[in-house]
Amino acid sequence: MAKIIVDGIEYEVNPENNLLQESLSLGLDLPYFCWHPCMGSVGACRQCAVKQYRDADDKDGTLVMACMTSASDGAIISIEDEEARGMREKVIESLMISHPHDCPVCEEGGECHLQDMTLMSGHNYRRYDKKKVTHRNQYLGPFINHEMNRCITCYRCVRFYDYAGGKDLAAQASHHHTYFGRHQDGVLESEFSGNLVEVCPTGVFTDKAFSAQYARKWDLQTAPSVCVGCSVGCNITPGERYGTLRRIVNRYNSEINGYFICDRGRFGFDYVNGEDRVEAPSIKKGLQVEVLSGQDLESAIKGYAGQEVIGIGSPRATNEANYALCSFVGKENFYSGMADNESEASRLILELSRDKAFHSPSIKEIERADAVIVLGEDLTNTAARIALALRQSVRNKAKELAESINIPVWQDAAVKELAQHERSPLILLSNYATRLDDVASDSIIDSSEVLSQIGYAIAGEISGSRVSCALMKNPYR
Repeated sequence: MAKIIVDGIEYEVNPENNLLQESLSLGLDLPYFCWHPCMGSVGACRQCAVKQYRDADDKDGTLVMACMTSASDGAIISIEDEEARGMREKVIESLMISHPHDCPVCEEGGECHLQDMTLMSGHNYRRYDKKKVTHRNQYLGPFINHEMNRCITCYRCVRFYDYAGGKDLAAQASHHHTYFGRHQDGVLESEFSGNLVEVCPTGVFTDKAFSAQYARKWDLQTAPSVCVGCSVGCNITPGERYGTLRRIVNRYNSEINGYFICDRGRFGFDYVNGEDRVEAPSIKKGLQVEVLSGQDLESAIKGYAGQEVIGIGSPRATNEANYALCSFVGKENFYSGMADNESEASRLILELSRDKAFHSPSIKEIERADAVIVLGEDLTNTAARIALALRQSVRNKAKELAESINIPVWQDAAVKELAQHERSPLILLSNYATRLDDVASDSIIDSSEVLSQIGYAIAGEISGSRVSCALMKNPYR
């Protein structure tokens, strides 16, 4: 740990982080836009200016950007210095010159990072009364609205898009005419494009599906939940109003999804509001379906008692509901709703998960991995959040290179410039091309038989035992 002094008070901080991150961790109010804990620092917005002093005798100090300055031992800084506060106020005023100030009709209103930082910086009066720079908005698909005139050029959107492996969103032009969008109108191709809504500190990118039945944040009933889109179990916060699910946003969990969820988890919830959903117990009489009240349901259940009844559960139903049905009809008459081979595979997975000899790494551990081998799985389609973690794992080589010459890993631009195309190993063994091929160090496309042979050979090398020729010839034995 290092010790720094902020406005005359001594704090213990992590010297591997920058001053902005440590200031925020200490609960100190310091505005920022471009910095993000997952994407490091680029110093684009110039909003986190502080005064840094050489030593206790230095009375003048130097203005520095907190996000681009290490929290080194003995650092003396001031957030409340008048010159630093004045710069932050002038910076936010310049960023807001062409902003439309349309908070009452903006979907970000009430949960807008720009609103919070503007008030924190002290900018509350617009002096600029000349013509604003305006832009044409783009069609970006069925999920994302684009309102480019609200942009403050923080570069978060394109930096996240690069972080997620997207190629079709970029910064174009320069100065006050910088434009963040596609080279032409079209659907955003990244399976993580919905995170632009949360990453953007203003209302440039907003949730189009939510806008169709819009409600302010404070009008939504929310609760912590877990995504059911795949087996990863990303933490989410669904919001409902008047009995309908309106939107889903990310809920931070350091070991699972972190700050991001995939588009399937964010936008794939409309079935919840579907009109064909069975919302009440019912009984079919001929072609007619009759909804049962609580008393009628109890009578109907009693009528089946002692008879040969088959119960069909569902993997989407709760454990409690499936157990109750299984208890009622008996284990021999209960069908889980899964094919026998799928059910057997699920039981085997549970059994292996309980075995201490096997370790199932968290997403955070995957991101820190030195090398990864993916055998016979298209993770972008089956578990997109793990695919995003693999994209981060290949950057570990760049971090190693940066640390070897004392470049902080949060210096995003410097780390990328140093690494160029150097990546940590990611080996993909698949039946077909996948979306991760662009970052893979090796990609082998072949039949399942050949891939399983390679898998056995790798397992043999890791365990130190040679795989027999007979097993290699018949990998399914």
